[in-house]
Amino acid sequence: MNNIDTNIYNNNTENNINKNNNHQKYYDVLIVGCGPNGGLLANFLGEMGIKTLVVECAKTFTQVPRAAHLDDEGLRILKRIGLDEEILKQSFQLDVKFNKTFCSGNLTSIKPENTELNFPRSIFWFQPKFEESIRNGFLERYSNYVDLITDCKVVSIEKEKSNNNNNNNNNNNNNNNNNNDDDEENQIKLNNIKIENLTTGEISNLKSKIIIGADGGNSFIRKSIASKMEGSSSKQRWLVVDAKIEEDHPQLPHYFQFICNPSRPALTLPIPPNHYRWEFLINENEKSEEMEKPEILNSLLQSHGADISKLEIIRKACYVFQNRIADNWYDGDTTLLIGDACHLVPPFLGMGISSGFRDVQNIAWKIELFLKGVISNHQTLFSSYQIERQPNIENITEKATHAGEMIMITNKYKAFIRNLLFSTLLSFPSIEKLFHNKAGMKPPNIIKHGLIDSTSSLTIQQSNSFKINIIGQSIPQPFVKLINKQIKQKQQPNEILLDEVLGNGFSCLFFNFNKNDKNCEINKLVSKIISNQVFKILKTNFIQVIGNNQKYSKLFTKSSSSSSSSSSSVIFDDSKETLFKFIFNSNSNNQTLQPTIVIIRPDKFIFGVYQNVNLKSSKIISSITSILNINYNYTFNYDNINNNNNNTTGSASESENSINSHVHSGNSLGDISGDDENNSDILDEFN
Repeated sequence: MNNIDTNIYNNNTENNINKNNNHQKYYDVLIVGCGPNGGLLANFLGEMGIKTLVVECAKTFTQVPRAAHLDDEGLRILKRIGLDEEILKQSFQLDVKFNKTFCSGNLTSIKPENTELNFPRSIFWFQPKFEESIRNGFLERYSNYVDLITDCKVVSIEKEKSNNNNNNNNNNNNNNNNNNDDDEENQIKLNNIKIENLTTGEISNLKSKIIIGADGGNSFIRKSIASKMEGSSSKQRWLVVDAKIEEDHPQLPHYFQFICNPSRPALTLPIPPNHYRWEFLINENEKSEEMEKPEILNSLLQSHGADISKLEIIRKACYVFQNRIADNWYDGDTTLLIGDACHLVPPFLGMGISSGFRDVQNIAWKIELFLKGVISNHQTLFSSYQIERQPNIENITEKATHAGEMIMITNKYKAFIRNLLFSTLLSFPSIEKLFHNKAGMKPPNIIKHGLIDSTSSLTIQQSNSFKINIIGQSIPQPFVKLINKQIKQKQQPNEILLDEVLGNGFSCLFFNFNKNDKNCEINKLVSKIISNQVFKILKTNFIQVIGNNQKYSKLFTKSSSSSSSSSSSVIFDDSKETLFKFIFNSNSNNQTLQPTIVIIRPDKFIFGVYQNVNLKSSKIISSITSILNINYNYTFNYDNINNNNNNTTGSASESENSINSHVHSGNSLGDISGDDENNSDILDEFN
């Protein structure tokens, strides 16, 4: 394990706020706070080529471990920005055990096996190293677009009016004469921001279109938009102790354990590379300050495996956990909150960081569409953020609260009944499987309202009495076989994770379009979809999905997929037919399966599913256009994309219109080559 690098990214404010050609200090996005969520968003925006400034009040990343857990969805998000492998290398994959006492009386255990996303269901890490990796992700790769200043804070924000299109889309020069006539709804309010250097007291001024509050539970940005945290603090108090363990320390359990002892509920876990954490419930008759005294603290640690002479305590603190959600995550214009700035969740499911990552994933692609001028109504776009995310946060807080109440019972009679119920219920394999399943420990992340096409609703028969609507669900991520392109430097020929085929923009999946009857109507539908301007604007990738029981029939022609803003791919589902079972609850040999189009958003949530009467290009295109509020006046010079993607010179603030000269293709397959004609030998294998 690498040693923790404590380099301080602390530079003079003026040297880090670059000036544009008009000698004004300007950014497309200002992120306030460079914790895990702010740093993650900076990586997203840097990859998109968006001019971003990150302001952090601390001089460096945190040096104290607090958060320690990330789930499989968080790893999928890290994969999107290319940091998953680095984080996995510095993490532990631990069993989670529920014990009656320290290391004994096991009630049940959960293994860290891979989920349907092909990532471990949970990992544990050392927060300083975790934050450093995320911060270095944008500093080392996207320094042309993202600036960071530390030891500074935002002290005031005021708004001014400015025309959206004048600052937004450099490729709309042909429409400049019309820009002066834009009405009020096409205008945004630029933010005038004052930043104070906490060492010198110097004040700097800058402008930004969008402000993201990633500044934690005491968020200044939340207060600036008059948003209030609603909820409560737990009545339970906890003592947390983090220690660095010496090499000759007696072996401590290498797993996460909830100690369900009614006399003193606790939890312990190892943290990479050589740290350990203990947390103890403080009883009602005990004083917090007394619990931190060496004689009491050492006794607790020794009874839970610690040798005090062979460890160094680096943190001890008493705390109560919070269950709070902000009433407004968006100010109605261009300021939004993410992570702890808008929600504080109880710790028992370990979903704090994962929830913030989901926020980032949800808002990043919407910011990109807005700044490119693709969307005609940014209020609707940004309002969807809280509509889509808050229900999931509410479910997590509710379930985490109930989990804590069940695990941390302090009444010995109630604990006896709990243990009896655990033993009885988990003796049934079906109930045990449900409990051990990912969804058994945390609620599914489903979007029920927002930027999805509910009118396309496709329900699949989950059982004889239960149906589930897959619209608004996140699509799983199997390893699929790419058959119309060659993949370079892959261990298994042409096997690739689904997200690498879907790309970073919208994607359009074609199922059951493998008939050999030369259906003219189907061919016309496919041609209209692929050639439509809306899909080009959204950088849509087109993917034909073939089941293991289906034969490949060529759907895409070279002329229909020639746009440089998109890619056309043909894939075989994995051996388990994960995609077919998810979409249709059926294997591909089902003769009743109908041609189906599935639209996937950039965050990998299903926008809509179209088949039967809804399988019409007019229906699909009108739904996307109306739900996303696509700007009909948007124009784009697609011939310049490849040249612009290779342009990596200049600073984050070199030009007010840099976002428009660095538009990435929706295709993320950087290691593929060829087309259908050049890979006929691959295709023949499957015919």
